[in-house]
Amino acid sequence: MTETEDPEATVRRLTQLAGLAVPEERLSSLAALLPLVQQGTETLARLDLGEREPAPLFRVPGQERSG
Repeated sequence: MTETEDPEATVRRLTQLAGLAVPEERLSSLAALLPLVQQGTETLARLDLGEREPAPLFRVPGQERSG
């Protein structure tokens, strides 16, 4: 997001880039969450995750794997 870009315009642009159809009436509620999402991504970007193994697959106890 640029300094001068409206949060709703940012959400509109990001959803279009992702190929998502978001109704105009939802943009303001999504724009209100934008700072929280940005804070989370900034926090993740600061973490040193270079040599991490993938997380193991969680299986619910008592449920058999289908397939």
